[in-house]
Amino acid sequence: IFFRNMAGGNSGDLLNLIKKLDVNDPTENWVGPYTMIKTLGKGATGVVRLAQKRDDIECEVAIKIVDLDYIHTMPDEKKRIEREITILKKLEHPYLMKLHDVIETKTHKYMILEYLRGGELYDYLLKQGGKLSNEEAFKCFFQLLVAIAFMHRNKVVHRDIKLENMIRDAYGNVKLADFGMACEVPPSGILEESVGSPHYACPEVVKGVKYNGYQADSWSMGVVLFVLLTGALPFAADNMDLMFDKIKKGDYRLPPELPNPAQDLIKSLINPTASARLDVHGVARHPWFTTKATRITGNERRLMEAEFPPDDGATESLHSKLLSPNMKKPS
Repeated sequence: IFFRNMAGGNSGDLLNLIKKLDVNDPTENWVGPYTMIKTLGKGATGVVRLAQKRDDIECEVAIKIVDLDYIHTMPDEKKRIEREITILKKLEHPYLMKLHDVIETKTHKYMILEYLRGGELYDYLLKQGGKLSNEEAFKCFFQLLVAIAFMHRNKVVHRDIKLENMIRDAYGNVKLADFGMACEVPPSGILEESVGSPHYACPEVVKGVKYNGYQADSWSMGVVLFVLLTGALPFAADNMDLMFDKIKKGDYRLPPELPNPAQDLIKSLINPTASARLDVHGVARHPWFTTKATRITGNERRLMEAEFPPDDGATESLHSKLLSPNMKKPS
């Protein structure tokens, strides 16, 4: 459902649900081996709580509690949750939020998720005054790119890439979360369901026409990069209609102080012509990325090479940059 407009329920249903799952409800203070600690957030289909494992209080998890009675009245939402669980079970990567387990009772489904104490990247950006350093912005985008490359290699698209779905761990690493809009891609690559978040949605999704899921993710990555480097959204407007009109036209302005390589990469992603957008491999080959990627070492470099192996032009370009003038490239 486009932009998370959960049209299948009403405000009364939601109010009853929130009351039903109130943090003080004694019937909801534990599940399986976990004890609930506090509520982290509330949404249309349930709540998310911080919990600890009873035999290991150092083990903290985030538990997404879904009310089964409520979602049974919303077939689309039920399908979305089942799809999210299927995809999370299929995909496991250091830059994706991990699903540890799913526990189901007669009344609720409990998704036991990795707890990332750093919070949303969006909130962190605000705390930093709305803008990150070039180094930190690159690190966040690098981790997003590797995560999306892994997903695309496994024929899955996210379809809701945004700063609010990029969650920081205790060490400042970013992990992609919220796979409710994600889906497996058919051989054609073409999708029809218009989903996503307004500021990050590509023109095809806004128009409600068929679209290539990989190209839709590329557009959203471009919007994320724009925000990380400028501290602003590219399509800000006074109302939704004006914003959608700007998105359809690809009408945005790049700050002149932004270096040319960064401007070029953003233009290559936020491109109204879907077929002209760079894919993940094109991004990894881009001069803005390869120049900065020379500083990648250790486990991060291994993760990058898993998605962009040396026989791929992306990593081959990076490898050549890492060699000193006196070193000979190995055969």
